Amino acid sequence: MKSVLITGGTGSFGNAMVHKLLGDDFQGRIVIFSRDEKKQQDMRLRWPDKRVEFFIGDVRDLDALSTASRGMDVLIHAAALKHVPTGEVHPGEVVATNITGCFNVVKAAEHNRCAKVVCLSSDKSVYPVNAYGMTKAIAEKIVVAQKNNEYTVFSNVRYGNVLGSRGSVIPLWIRAMAEGKPFTVTDRAMTRFLLPLREAIDLVLHAIADGKPGETFVRKSPACRLDTLAAALKQHFGKPNHPEKEIQVRPGEKMHETLITSEEMARVSDLPNGMTVIRPYYAYTLNPEQYEASLDFHREDFTSGNAKQLNVAEVLELLKKSNCLEGETL
Repeated sequence: MKSVLITGGTGSFGNAMVHKLLGDDFQGRIVIFSRDEKKQQDMRLRWPDKRVEFFIGDVRDLDALSTASRGMDVLIHAAALKHVPTGEVHPGEVVATNITGCFNVVKAAEHNRCAKVVCLSSDKSVYPVNAYGMTKAIAEKIVVAQKNNEYTVFSNVRYGNVLGSRGSVIPLWIRAMAEGKPFTVTDRAMTRFLLPLREAIDLVLHAIADGKPGETFVRKSPACRLDTLAAALKQHFGKPNHPEKEIQVRPGEKMHETLITSEEMARVSDLPNGMTVIRPYYAYTLNPEQYEASLDFHREDFTSGNAKQLNVAEVLELLKKSNCLEGETL
């Protein structure tokens, strides 16, 4: 990998990927493509390194994306509109960024003959009930459909809640404690997957190195209930009696998220490194009997409800290892 472009690269993932690559003494170009000049300037000050370049642009703009990706070996597509309640009110905007934007990434990569494209997806794309999840499901299909591309290998990475990301509830609750306000909890029994950001980075790097056309890489992450996560934060900050305010489930939310469907479980292979790959349907076209036979076995969805459930001590240990609490004081 000599050069990599990251769309939406000013987010938590982009910053973590830059940190990883520079720490590994990566000698190529890293191009951050995004539409937010303020966040780009923040990154420019954080990473004053000639290997890191910046390009202002929107994935909705094919011309800008094609220009930015010229000469790139790898495209990591992280740009998306992700806020679920906002997407329910403005679904057209989510479609324009998450579906049209993904299709533009495909066309730009084809035009510039990039070697690898990895698109970041979400557990919300599985059995989607909100606009965000529906658009990510279509984006996954767009990537999987690129099986006959002559120059570029397209693959997906799918994961749940990433610890340390800007969209996490953790900094929201820490801020609430600091301000003496109650935690707002949609439903205490709601469960979510927990994935350290470093493991999300490793998943993407594996897809770049070993991904084949149409494959989707996941990690069968552990999960926890929201009340367990809240209890872990209270314990860490020594506020066991901090109040909670339970609110109703917001539009587009589920009680439990699904990472792999029962249908997909017929096409998965667990890898030695703890990752799992979901192979596309067309991988079985040469041996349809093998695929049909695999469907005879009963499988259930892999969800945040039936995944390994972390207790308070385990959640707290994971938060500390993920540096989610580093530097946080009340």
